[in-house]
Amino acid sequence: MLYHCLLAPFADAAQQAQYEAVRAALAAAAAAGGPTTLLLGNLAALPGGLAIDLDALVLRPYQATALVLVPQNGSLRVPALAHGAWQLNSQPLASRGGADNPYAHYWQQQAAVAGWLGAELGQEPPPLAGAAVFAMPVTFGNEAEEHLRQTAGDFQLVRGPAQLPRRLQTARAAARTLDAEALEALAQRWQAAFGAEDESNSPEQFDATPGAPAGFWAQQARQLWQWLGAADVPADPPYGDATAAALAQHEQLRRELLAELHQHRQAAARHQAAHEQEFAQLRAQLARPAAPTPSERPEQATQAAARNQALDERIQQLGYLIEQLRVQVAAPAARPSVAALPATHRAGASSPKAYRPARGPWQLPVQPRVAARAAARLVAGLAVAAGLGVGGWSLLHGWGPVRVRAPQLAQLAPVPFIGPTDNSDEAGFADSTQTQEFLAPDVIPATDTETAVLREAPPASEAAREAPAAPDSVLAIPVAPPVADSLGPR
Repeated sequence: MLYHCLLAPFADAAQQAQYEAVRAALAAAAAAGGPTTLLLGNLAALPGGLAIDLDALVLRPYQATALVLVPQNGSLRVPALAHGAWQLNSQPLASRGGADNPYAHYWQQQAAVAGWLGAELGQEPPPLAGAAVFAMPVTFGNEAEEHLRQTAGDFQLVRGPAQLPRRLQTARAAARTLDAEALEALAQRWQAAFGAEDESNSPEQFDATPGAPAGFWAQQARQLWQWLGAADVPADPPYGDATAAALAQHEQLRRELLAELHQHRQAAARHQAAHEQEFAQLRAQLARPAAPTPSERPEQATQAAARNQALDERIQQLGYLIEQLRVQVAAPAARPSVAALPATHRAGASSPKAYRPARGPWQLPVQPRVAARAAARLVAGLAVAAGLGVGGWSLLHGWGPVRVRAPQLAQLAPVPFIGPTDNSDEAGFADSTQTQEFLAPDVIPATDTETAVLREAPPASEAAREAPAAPDSVLAIPVAPPVADSLGPR
């Protein structure tokens, strides 16, 4: 059985409709064999200046529940339970009475409601619980339930008025209970107290909604249906053809979507054309070389002249260095001939090292961009200077027949014979030992008097006497009488 009383209509039509839905759900639960229930609505209209801002109060023999009606639906997010605004559809939920959220509002009104209810009952009331009832459909994540389990075990989030009876059944029962007679007496007292001040609260508002007579199996089926939770499932939409208004609304929505899609396609085509035009301009700019502006030409000419002048200075310095190298290489030509050396410096004596001037560091202000070019030119100049020095020295000292002793020939490695060519002469045939001695970088070869190159041709008798004893393949060939070099000494 359900007793209900609305002290005053709600100012908000949505809250009024939600209160009616809550009353209908509790009446259906009472008709299905539920416990006796007393519903009191809009406690803010209580007389006597009581500061109780609560939407509804549900009394049962084993519990009392304060309801906060939230006539909104959508996706609910609960960042924090006790403080901060809740997010419904990514929008802050409206606060009431200075509270940030429904739980904070219930916590503010809990003490006042408990005190007033104890005074009305004349005894200590059962512990007061709370519930926030939203409109269907509403969804919330697991974090909301986790906050409720950890912080507030006496507060629940109800997804809709149809789920309220089942949530009240699963709530914790208090040790102190109220019997049905006490609830009926309280309903009659409220009828007498609140009906006199407000004409709208006529005695017809306090009515008993007994359960409809039904058979045993029908009652068992309803209880089973409620126990399975199927009562919370919304009814299916009616079958049949849709109304003309719904068809017109769907057609209008389809046209709007097509028009929006066409606009998006046109915008994408314009963006694509603009991008292609920009790419074409960039390709054209990269294809043609960038001509210098009139303001840049004098600066470029000045930089080119400075670079040319720097290169000329480097070339002059390199020429001066090459000239010094030529003088240093030609210096050994002024020394006495190897034939005039004393006999003590014959074969087996160590040759003295040639004097070389101390090499000082050449500090040239060479820039990095011309360093490679300058190094190549320096190497080429050194090679040319070395070639000129060797050629000049060979022209000043003529080559003639070589007289070598047998012990010395035994110590020397045999040298393969290379026949003369059309462009060669006898001056080009030199002993390999003298060539190896000459190519030493740090020592000037000491010439033995026996193996020295003669400036004049030896007598024929002496050449004939010494020729058979020579084991060298070069001396085994009959040697023609030497022809005096025109550049040698007369």
